[in-house]
Amino acid sequence: MKQVGIVFTNDEEVRGLNFRYRNLDKTTDVLSFCMLEGQVHDILSTELGDVVISLPLALKQSKRFRCSFEQELLRLMIHGILHLFGYDHVKVSLKEVRLMKDLEEALIQKYAAAV
Repeated sequence: MKQVGIVFTNDEEVRGLNFRYRNLDKTTDVLSFCMLEGQVHDILSTELGDVVISLPLALKQSKRFRCSFEQELLRLMIHGILHLFGYDHVKVSLKEVRLMKDLEEALIQKYAAAV
C-alpha cells in the first residue's frame, strides 16, 4: 500500500512552490512531489509523495469546466497521483500524453459517483 499526502492551499503558495521547484513563476492547479524521484529506492516504501492543489484555481476551473468543485478536486487529485506514478504530459510523445489522459478519464469515471 502506498501513502499519498494531499495538500490544499492557495495560489500564492502554489506559485511559490512552482517557482522553487520548477523555476516557473506562475500558479498552477496541481503539483506533484514524488518521494522516490531521482533516487534508488526501496520498492516496499509506503510513501509515494505529495500532491499540492490550489483551491482557488480548482474553484475557477470547476466553473469554467461546468462541473462541481468536488469533481474538479477529484480530477486534480487523480492527475497529481498519476504524476507520482511516473505519468507525464509535457516531455513525452503524443501517445504517452493520450495514455495518461485516457487513464485519468477512466479513473474519474470510476470514482465520480463517490463525490
